[in-house]
Amino acid sequence: MKIRNRITVWITAAGMVAGLLFSIVVTYELIEQPYELLDAELRSQARTLLTGLAPVAGKLSRSPDDPMLESIGRLYWFKVFNHRKELVFASAMTRFVDLPLKTETTRYNYSADISLKQPILIRMTVLI
Repeated sequence: MKIRNRITVWITAAGMVAGLLFSIVVTYELIEQPYELLDAELRSQARTLLTGLAPVAGKLSRSPDDPMLESIGRLYWFKVFNHRKELVFASAMTRFVDLPLKTETTRYNYSADISLKQPILIRMTVLI
């Protein structure tokens, strides 16, 4: 094999390996991006929710007519507990399905059927 052919093969192989590595990195980033966006959105909504709750005498409490908490509660399923696991705030979405309080440190899926008093049945799966 001539040196010109060897150099061509080596350059072609190096280009293919570089292209493969680049493709793997891009694929991994594209797979992770939706989860990062969802985490950022939930983090933002959780911070907004916590601004509506204020510690009073060492306990979390909320004002009864806070429109901010009610508007978030229509879009998201939230339950806020204090350090004694007493319920402080529950969003309007919690009336459709009651998810159990997580007691384990591992992840698990929870599925529930939600009937909206219409012929539509929604299947909801939540990763906790």
